[in-house]
Amino acid sequence: MINNHPKILIVDAHPENLQILKKPLESLSVEVICATSGAKALALTRQYKFALCIIDVMIPEINGFANAQLILQNEEAKLVPIIFITAMDYDENQVFKGYDVGAVDYLCKPINVHILLHKVSFFLRLYNENLKLLEAKEALNKQKQILEKLASHDDLTGLLNRRSLNITLGQEFSRCQRYHTDLSLLMMDLDHFKAINDTYGHSFGDFVLNSFAGRLTDTLREADFAFRFGGEEFILLL
Repeated sequence: MINNHPKILIVDAHPENLQILKKPLESLSVEVICATSGAKALALTRQYKFALCIIDVMIPEINGFANAQLILQNEEAKLVPIIFITAMDYDENQVFKGYDVGAVDYLCKPINVHILLHKVSFFLRLYNENLKLLEAKEALNKQKQILEKLASHDDLTGLLNRRSLNITLGQEFSRCQRYHTDLSLLMMDLDHFKAINDTYGHSFGDFVLNSFAGRLTDTLREADFAFRFGGEEFILLL
């Protein structure tokens, strides 16, 4: 089964510290992924999309500050909130350094789990709201694409419509005048089409129109255009 819960990355050199944080965080219905080094953390941020990263300042290979900077340089992860944790005594300069490299919070060990859960819950709400905004934006873009296609294509056959013919014909005629090339327009009409509708019904008539449009599309060259002009009338622009 695919886990669709938001993912949280925890980075600490000591596995026991990771387990101390992992268990309470999982109560928030998230997937917690752990790393014991900066290099591993960096690789994971390239592999997964995280809602939040919790990074110990003193980790091997790449320290927490440098690790955060590298994570945030990735276009896909540049907006991921980062919380630093440290076993060192509170040092204002270290805190400011954490904020300077892009962290949103800085916590000293021993971690108060109650406070941590409240902070993480806040960032999860932001993450979920951002996801909803992105989904709404994608839905609007898809709707826009559908409307644009409806404006330029025949909704039955999928061929370009009469409005597109008016635009394309003008463009292609100007191109031919400029480059002194040929332009041909073929107008086709399906004979006795009314008899098909009267005998077999309009649904079968639609099937015939679609089948004919498919044959046109299959035989077109890349530079040609096919239009449904109206009813059973079609135009090829070559």
